[in-house]
Amino acid sequence: MNVNLFNYQTFSVHMQKETKSLSIEFKSPESATPELSSETLFELETLIGWLGQHLEVNALFITCQGKHWGQGPGPENLRHFDHEKLKKYFKRLQKIVTSLLILPQTVVIDLKDGAEGMMAEMSLAADLRVGSRNCKITFNHLAQGLTPCCGGLDLLCYLVGPSLSRNWVLGGRAVSSEVLISSGFLAQGYDSVESLEHNKTRYQILKDIHAQGPIQRI
Repeated sequence: MNVNLFNYQTFSVHMQKETKSLSIEFKSPESATPELSSETLFELETLIGWLGQHLEVNALFITCQGKHWGQGPGPENLRHFDHEKLKKYFKRLQKIVTSLLILPQTVVIDLKDGAEGMMAEMSLAADLRVGSRNCKITFNHLAQGLTPCCGGLDLLCYLVGPSLSRNWVLGGRAVSSEVLISSGFLAQGYDSVESLEHNKTRYQILKDIHAQGPIQRI
């Protein structure tokens, strides 16, 4: 049973009582690819603060409405970011990543068909990542004149090693699901976003987390 909670503008939140998990679904009303806006970061910050006080929640599952998990601010939006606004954005993003890393809940991100830029970097904070067989991750910060800012390089090195980390960030090319799975970046893949396997993967992960001893898991 899913229970609708809170009232956020950039994402919806549901509680699944059976697995004691909280699900976030980013909204994408105008585009198939949600953008990690300043408003989204602010709302995430308040929700993460709430989660830190509710140890009865076992897991946080983050996904999106469309097929693509998301990207950072697009080129059009970045044009409106002056130095101070960009600095505040990065500082808030760093805080979100750090907070996700230390949450008592197990954080799972469903990348679906992939992510780019800041959204790709934020996914590094998850304990587990899953995605479709079509999933591609692109660390295209340099092409946008940006630098991975929220511990991205350190986290990526920790996850896949320094060689792959350099290749992915400096090369700036899309990384296929086969490489993401073989490197350990993705814990699991599924056929497609529309497949029955997709829903089974999500449910099984949350069910397995729910079966773990809470103190030991934390």
